[in-house]
Amino acid sequence: MGQEANRVSARKAKKGTGHLAGRSRPDGRTIAPAMEVFRDLFPQQTAAELAIRTGADIRHCERCLGGYRDLGSGFQAKLLQSDVGDKILEAIMGEARPAWWIGFKKQLELSKLVKAEAELRKQIETMQRGMAD
Repeated sequence: MGQEANRVSARKAKKGTGHLAGRSRPDGRTIAPAMEVFRDLFPQQTAAELAIRTGADIRHCERCLGGYRDLGSGFQAKLLQSDVGDKILEAIMGEARPAWWIGFKKQLELSKLVKAEAELRKQIETMQRGMAD
C-alpha cells in the first residue's frame, strides 16, 4: 500500500511540472508561445479569430489555445501567413537571436515604417484635395 501511495504522489508531482512562457500548468499541459501571443492579440473570441486565420475547425483551435494539441506545421504556416504573422514569428523565435533574425527583424520594422508613411501620404493628399475645393 505504501508503494502505491508513492507512485500516485510521484504522478501528481510530474503533472504539476509543465512550464512554458513563464506560466505553470497544473495539469502538465503546455501552451505554445504563439498561442500566448494570439491570446494577447485577441482576448475576445480567441478561438474564432484563430479559426478565421488558419481555416482550422474551431474545436481544434480551442484545443491548441488550451495546450491540449500541438500546433503542427501546416497550422503554424497559416498563422505566419496571416495578418499577425510577424508577431507569431517573434513568439516562435523567443529569445533566439541568430544573425539572420536580427537583419530580418530590421527589415520588418523598415517595411512597417514605409507602409505607415504611404498611409500618411494618402491622408495628406486627401486633405490637400479637400482644401483645394
